[in-house]
Amino acid sequence: MSPGGLMHELSYVAALIDLLERSAGEQGLRRVTRVDLVVGELAGVLPEALEFAFATLAPTRGPLLAEAKLAIERRPALARCAGCGQAFAVAVHGLRCPSWGDGEAHIFQGDEFLLAAYEGER
Repeated sequence: MSPGGLMHELSYVAALIDLLERSAGEQGLRRVTRVDLVVGELAGVLPEALEFAFATLAPTRGPLLAEAKLAIERRPALARCAGCGQAFAVAVHGLRCPSWGDGEAHIFQGDEFLLAAYEGER
């Protein structure tokens, strides 16, 4: 993986680690053991690069995240036709409703990048 291919992921993971350090500190945790992310296929990041960045950065920030495991749930991009209400996969149909062949569609899943949960020990 080229360093240029990691730029976004490194900054996202650095921000994620900052958030985890603040939140875990507020919760009185001494160790974070698991981090669950949700990453949509249109989020503009590569899950494999996130995993690499997390494995590289987390241990350098001290004992809180040194042994944390990262789990990534990948979500497909889905859109809904404004005309008929049908949901469909963007990767297969683009933003064209497979029932109507055209029309206005809105993405409702697949562009997210979020911290879903984390677990730790006091």
